[in-house]
Amino acid sequence: MLSKAFWNQSFVKMTVFSELTVMGYDLLMTYVLRHVGLKEKFQQATTEEIEIEFFLISWIGFVLSFCLQYGFVASYRQQLINLKYIPKNIVYISAFGQALTLLGYYFAQFAFTWYYQAGIVTATEASMSQAFNLLFAVVAFKCFGYGRQSAVDGMKMKVISCAIITVGLFLLATTENQE
Repeated sequence: MLSKAFWNQSFVKMTVFSELTVMGYDLLMTYVLRHVGLKEKFQQATTEEIEIEFFLISWIGFVLSFCLQYGFVASYRQQLINLKYIPKNIVYISAFGQALTLLGYYFAQFAFTWYYQAGIVTATEASMSQAFNLLFAVVAFKCFGYGRQSAVDGMKMKVISCAIITVGLFLLATTENQE
């Protein structure tokens, strides 16, 4: 990680960009849920109403941004046209996966509202993602033969890493509530 070659890899750049944009989304959501409800003209609205409005507005923006991208970028438009050559079950599974992502974002907004530190919520999301991805990779590879051998290699280190993060988050969250 300390070498320039690591950071110059395209997948690393996209991962960092992805995490920064998700962080921006989380910051905006936290701001809206914490501060907009305090404004006088929104005081009649419940927290749940503000959460749902933010969720709907942000996803409408998401859909509009994709419509604009596919409308103005020829290579994206061509990819959309080429979807007809992809087997239907792949398209349906991808759509179902996107629906699950949408549901995940919907549930995440409640965590940001109900726990006062957005950083803890974000770190908990990462920890849970690591644990579930590890579990899924092992089950998929061992039981069904799907995936890569690297998913089950170095299992001891992966479990220890996940446990350390989870215990640290648990200690942080429980000690903060006692103060």
